[in-house]
Amino acid sequence: MEKNNFKIIGIVIGVLILACGIAVGMYFSTREENPEDSIIVTISGEKKVINLHKLSLTKFEGSIINGKGETIEVDAEGVRVADIIGTSDFKEASVIADDEYSATIKPEDLKKAWLQVEGGSARLIVFGDTTAKRDVKNVVRIEVK
Repeated sequence: MEKNNFKIIGIVIGVLILACGIAVGMYFSTREENPEDSIIVTISGEKKVINLHKLSLTKFEGSIINGKGETIEVDAEGVRVADIIGTSDFKEASVIADDEYSATIKPEDLKKAWLQVEGGSARLIVFGDTTAKRDVKNVVRIEVK
């Protein structure tokens, strides 16, 4: 009887591993690949690839509050999100990281939302937030709705 239980447990574990493998494969097959050192901006269904090395960067500084409530001074170079997506009428913009973490930017956030560009990577910084919920590192996409 005990050998039978081990066989059943082995079969169940095998099926679970197979199911997890299939789920992971499906997930990765649906993810969009980005060209290196770039972000994809989608506005009204139209996609633009923006090379981070070709952006005209501006020095910016200010304070942000992390998830622990600590104030952190930011002194960096980057570009305003408004310069990337424009200031045309939109309801919201989703800023998405390479691990699919995302944050939403509303039109009223445009004056205080920056993409910090360092090396081949971008990070969303929104001044005035009381937590770090919109601190998106390794930004790969911005979807404007």
